[in-house]
Amino acid sequence: MSDLAFGGGDIDRAAWVRGDDDALNAMLNEESAGIVLFWHGKPLVNEDAGVSLVRLAPNDPLVAKAGTLVFLGRDDGAAVFAADLKDWEPEDVDFSTLGAFLDPSRHQHDR
Repeated sequence: MSDLAFGGGDIDRAAWVRGDDDALNAMLNEESAGIVLFWHGKPLVNEDAGVSLVRLAPNDPLVAKAGTLVFLGRDDGAAVFAADLKDWEPEDVDFSTLGAFLDPSRHQHDR
C-alpha cells in the first residue's frame, strides 16, 4: 500500500465478492484480515514511528464496538474492512472543534 492512507496504493477492490456474504464472512475469518476504524471521519493511526494506519484483527474488542463492516478490498492478499466507531466518546475532547476546518497558516503574495 502507498504511504498515503487513501491515495494510490495497490488495493484490489475485489468487486466480484461484494455481494457474496459467505465469501465476505470467510475473508473476515482469515488470519490476515484487518479492520480500519474511523471516528468522526478520522482513521485510527499509530504515531509511535511516524504516522501509520492501524489495522486491527477482526476479533479485537474495539472492533466489537464498531458499526457495520464495509469491505474495502484486498491488500497484498489480506482482506481489508472498514468500520465506524460512532458510539465511542473519548475523554477530554472539545466536541465543538470536531468537523471544523482550521488552517492557521498565512500566505503573503508580493505584487
